[in-house]
Amino acid sequence: MTTINGYTLTSDFTTAGGGQCRWAFAEKGGTSYFLKEFLRPTFPLPDGPGSEATKSRKRAQCAVFETRHRELQQLLGEISSEGGNLIVTKEFFREKAKYYKVTAKVDVSSSSMNEVSRLPPIQRVVLASTVAHSVGILHRLGIVHGDIKPANVLLKVTEKGYHTAKLIDFDDCFKAGEPAPSEELVVDLAYAAPEANKYLREEGPGEDVTCAADIFALGLIFCQYLTGQKPQFVGGPAAPSGAAPADLLMAGSELSTGLEHGWPDAHKLISSMLAPDFSDRPSIGKVAEELQAIRRSDLTGVSIGASARSSRLKGRLATVPRSTEPKSIRVETGSKALSDATAPSRLRGSLTRKTSKES
Repeated sequence: MTTINGYTLTSDFTTAGGGQCRWAFAEKGGTSYFLKEFLRPTFPLPDGPGSEATKSRKRAQCAVFETRHRELQQLLGEISSEGGNLIVTKEFFREKAKYYKVTAKVDVSSSSMNEVSRLPPIQRVVLASTVAHSVGILHRLGIVHGDIKPANVLLKVTEKGYHTAKLIDFDDCFKAGEPAPSEELVVDLAYAAPEANKYLREEGPGEDVTCAADIFALGLIFCQYLTGQKPQFVGGPAAPSGAAPADLLMAGSELSTGLEHGWPDAHKLISSMLAPDFSDRPSIGKVAEELQAIRRSDLTGVSIGASARSSRLKGRLATVPRSTEPKSIRVETGSKALSDATAPSRLRGSLTRKTSKES
C-alpha cells in the first residue's frame, strides 16, 4: 500500500474532474480522507533536472503557492465552524516534489438533479437554503468562491432522509473585485457570470467580478434543483453550439426558468439571481431571506414546471444543444498553460499574487 505523509491510499489516484490535480481516498488513524495531489507546481529537488536559475525560479513560485494555501487554510479554518457544510483543508504539505491537500471525505448522494427536482418542494427549498448559508459565510468576508458548480456542491442525504449540501474546492477563491489576471483565471464557462465572461475576454474590468458572480452560478444551480434543468433561453440571435448561459444573456436571449406559472415566487428569485447586470442581482443575504419566505409560504400545488416549459417554448429555444455542456477550462496565454500557483489571491489583502510562469 502507498503511504504519503502518514496517509495510506485506499483508492488509486484519478484525474476525473480534477483539472490541474489528481485525487484519491486515503486513511489515517482509522479516519477516511480525501487527498488531492497538485500536478503543478513541483518543488525542484537538489538532485532534480534543471539549471540553478530554473530551480531558483521554481522555488520562488512554490513559496508563493505555499503561502497562499496556508493562509487560505487558516482563514477558512477560522470560519468553517459557523456552519458544518464548508469542507475546508485539514492539512497542506509537500512530499518530495509534490504538494498535497487533505480534506474530510464526504459520503455523497448519487441523486441526479432530476431526482432532486422531484423531492417535495419544501425539501428543495431547504437544500437551496443550506447552500446559500454556506456561500454566505464566504461573502460576509468579501470572498468570492469563484468556481461554484454542481461538482463543487456535494449532495448528501441525512439520517432523516433530507438532502443537504457540502461546499468544496476553495483553491480559486479571491477577494471581491480582485480576481486573478484574466489569462490565469480558472473557470467553468457553463456557470460563469456575464461579467466574468467579459473579464476572461479582456472586455471588462476585474473590479466587476464580485460576489455577484457566485450569485449567478447559484441561480443556475437552484433552477436545476427546482426543475431538474438549467434555465432555457428564447429569442435573440442564433448562438454557437455549446454556448454558455452568459453568452446567451449577453446576446439578448430571454430567460425562462420553467417556474413562471407553477412556482412564481421561485421564478422571481432565480430570475433576479441571473440578471445580466451584476449590480441588479441580490446579495446572498437577500437570497437567503427570499428562500425563507418561500419556505414559509403555502407550497401546496407547486409543480416542477419542466413539462410546461417544454411545451410552451417549443420552437422558440435559442440554438443551444441541451446535451452540450461547456467544460471547466484553464485559460492559456500563447501555448503555455499556467500552473495552479497562479490562482487568484490577495484575500484580506495579505496573500501575494503569482504572476510568473513555471519554467
